[in-house]
Amino acid sequence: MIYEDDLDGYEVLGRVVKAAIEGARFVRGNVLFKVLSKIDSHEYILDNWYPLKDILMDLYNADKHLGPFTLKKIGKNIPLYASWPADINNLQEALESIDYAYHMNHRYHGEIMFDMRTGEMLEGIGHYTFKKIADNKFKIVADNLYPCDFDRGIIEAVASKFRPYDISLISITHDKGSCRKRGDKFCSYTVELC
Repeated sequence: MIYEDDLDGYEVLGRVVKAAIEGARFVRGNVLFKVLSKIDSHEYILDNWYPLKDILMDLYNADKHLGPFTLKKIGKNIPLYASWPADINNLQEALESIDYAYHMNHRYHGEIMFDMRTGEMLEGIGHYTFKKIADNKFKIVADNLYPCDFDRGIIEAVASKFRPYDISLISITHDKGSCRKRGDKFCSYTVELC
């Protein structure tokens, strides 16, 4: 569970808020989003920063009241709007870049949590840890602050965008065992080219 005191000083880029607004647009009338209700969808600023604890509470409320489909849909929008590392040429690079993008879109006491120029990354919000299992199989361990199904949506969107042309299907499964929905510290996802 999220403890608001632990998140003081952490912020999320408005581009992520935009992705949440667009992903939740079809259910927005059903749920009062704390942050989204404060930001008129025509007036939010993509490069402004918003309190991380507010957007997380919105996402966890959406998960509680609307379920995994909504969170996955919101997650799928993240790569469309969020700041992302440039020059990604294949699926492996794209999956590896999720953690960098995650940190690029968050800051702590005014400092962006990943600097592309220096490669320096601030800790404190968890990670998306990438591991290559085989040429056609990868694993991503998410030990971050966001809901499980939100993460799955991000992974699905990235995998779909960078799917090799000779591959007809990419399977993404939530591994059995640990799951943050049960209070565990991480979720693990397998990405497999079929």
